[in-house]
Amino acid sequence: MQIPLSEQRAASELPDGSGDSQGVDALLDNCMPLRPLQKLTYALCALVAWLDGMDSQAVGVAGSALAAHLGVGSGSLGAVFAAGQIGYMLGAFTLGLLADRLGRRPMLVFSVLLFGATTVATSFAANIEQLVGIRLIAGIGLGGATPCFITLASEYLPRKMRRPLITALFAAYPLGGMAGGFLGSYVVGHFGWRMLFYVVGGMPLILGVVLVFMLPETLQYLTKRNDQQRLLATLGRLLGPDVSPNVRLRVDSPSRQGPPLATLFSDGRAVPTVILWALFFVVYGALSTIFLWYPSLLGLAGVSAANAAWMVGMENFGGVFGMLAAGALMVRFGNTRVLLASLSGVSLAMLCFSATDGAVYKAAACMLLIGLLLDLAASGIVAMCASVFPTEVRSTVVGWGMGIGRFGQVSASLIVGHQVSARYGFEHIASSLAIAPAVSAVLVVLLALATRNRRNGSEAGYAS
Repeated sequence: MQIPLSEQRAASELPDGSGDSQGVDALLDNCMPLRPLQKLTYALCALVAWLDGMDSQAVGVAGSALAAHLGVGSGSLGAVFAAGQIGYMLGAFTLGLLADRLGRRPMLVFSVLLFGATTVATSFAANIEQLVGIRLIAGIGLGGATPCFITLASEYLPRKMRRPLITALFAAYPLGGMAGGFLGSYVVGHFGWRMLFYVVGGMPLILGVVLVFMLPETLQYLTKRNDQQRLLATLGRLLGPDVSPNVRLRVDSPSRQGPPLATLFSDGRAVPTVILWALFFVVYGALSTIFLWYPSLLGLAGVSAANAAWMVGMENFGGVFGMLAAGALMVRFGNTRVLLASLSGVSLAMLCFSATDGAVYKAAACMLLIGLLLDLAASGIVAMCASVFPTEVRSTVVGWGMGIGRFGQVSASLIVGHQVSARYGFEHIASSLAIAPAVSAVLVVLLALATRNRRNGSEAGYAS
């Protein structure tokens, strides 16, 4: 079989061990157009994101049926949703750190199998306590998967394509949520709520097996661990068989001492890191209310479960386009302008939603706009993390950011659960949720100011 000229060029530029080593990022920058292994890795990571979104949405869609089966009120779902978010936070914190130490690939496989198995187990919960425990463990798997698939995908992409493709990767999440909303509406209506968890949990179990055989470890990780045998095998899959056995690569970012978490607070990063984490907290707290609580809130306004699921599907439909557009918009206009415009707009859209009183088409139009703008902002925040920090802490920074975001979701779930239990009306609860994106817009301005100050005092910095 003849090797394409582009692959011959990339392979021929690899050092043979007799001279200087070549940077991994520089090697990947020559891999344009993307090689089959890069496309496969990106597609597998997108499938994980898709199933993550589907799982999150399925629990929200089946929430009322679960509560009725267990003989508890809808307000009790706040503890269930919060348990899932606490688990996600724990998984993002711990498995993200382990991915930087043990490898992105094994941690991603473990996470996918874990949340698949526990999603199936959700259908067997006999009481609210068991359900809370199962969703806690499922959340650990979901939380661990996110930093792993983001890092895996980003470390197989050329630097020029990294930011737009990582934001596009996150579009798989609302696509999964959209599928979960539409599928949930159909499956629950025709086959019952248990079947929904069998389907949504079974797919990650199948994907986990596929990942074992097809997903590669990143070149950056293998190079840092000096795993020459696996590095050569992976380079052969990437560039073809004609790779010198004496190849020498290096990780482009400078080696740093100390634990990965300490890097987030070194070199003048402390203030921007704290503000960025606050953004995660507020933005992802707002996202959780849409995924988990909007179906129940619409029920307070007299909307049927099937129509509520359909409207949440519309929110995810808008989110797909927001995430696909985020990378290109941020490259064209800058992070600050795009985030400020999207968060201000979503606050207005959420206020409009609160005034619809559940009118189906008006509410659906607001949901579409909310998904477009809020998911655009959420994916933009993640892309900033993945593109700025050095490779040895990428899983850590994304994991901690997402973990703190889930802490925001825990807080949001408990607050909304209290409002529902206290019998606040649809308009009151929905309008109060519009505060979150407005606060986020203020944080974006503060982040821009902190970033500018850091750039003035240091050569390396956040993109703004």
